[in-house]
Amino acid sequence: MPRCQRPSEGVDEHLARSSNGDVPRVAGIAGKLVLHEATVKPQDRQHWRVLPPHPSPDVMETAADVRKQNCRSINKLGGSNTQNLHYSMKTRFALFAAILLGGCATPIPFSTVSIGGAPTVQSTKSASVCSRSGVVQAAQGSYLLPAGGAFIPVPTGPMTQWQFGEADQQELAEQLRAELRRLRVFSSVTCRTPAAQDVSVTLAFLRTTHRKKHQEYELDVELVIHSAEKAQTKRYLINSSDGASLLEKMNTNGPEGKVKAVRKLLEAVIPDLQAFARDA
Repeated sequence: MPRCQRPSEGVDEHLARSSNGDVPRVAGIAGKLVLHEATVKPQDRQHWRVLPPHPSPDVMETAADVRKQNCRSINKLGGSNTQNLHYSMKTRFALFAAILLGGCATPIPFSTVSIGGAPTVQSTKSASVCSRSGVVQAAQGSYLLPAGGAFIPVPTGPMTQWQFGEADQQELAEQLRAELRRLRVFSSVTCRTPAAQDVSVTLAFLRTTHRKKHQEYELDVELVIHSAEKAQTKRYLINSSDGASLLEKMNTNGPEGKVKAVRKLLEAVIPDLQAFARDA
């Protein structure tokens, strides 16, 4: 059914026309153009005349033109309620997609993360630096199912693609080794049998958690250091959103959240390893 219909047969069209032939503004309801004599204000009667119930063919042609213009106006303003509802659903879906796509971005290599600075503590000892994985938790995913004029959230299970899993943990450990080499904290840094090295370093990821809101990552990590002289254990609870403003949180996607967590952990662990190497 078209959004603007022609008036049904037998309906008289009453139009008013000014003395110079211009067609006045005419109200349109479901395509019917009706202007009764009462709609002409008394002060305007000297400038307008009401046409008879059965206007001439040229007036009918003018009425048809006005009807077409009215239809275009109605359609331009949004058309029927059904079309408005369609647009409303599309807008809601677009907003939801924008939020969802906050976690769907290109991964950022952890090799781009560096704490900066120049070497301050240098040791002749060799070190084995490895990681150990623990509990990995991911946010629950969902999608919106259109139902009439509303959307119903449907769970899809854990969002495993954005969890801070074992592969991420190994990549973080590799970047830690690269930073220790750059800063010359140890003479050599690898991930080999601890007995073959002077210092054994284990980065134990006790629990990693991903929260969908603000693409936030929480890392519960234990650092275990052994040498012939002493042993040391430290624990860190890293939150990627710590210190960020609300605007920064809202503009952070999944890969950026991971990188923030990696940077914070490196900034916490490396100074402790430097202190251990200095005192060893």
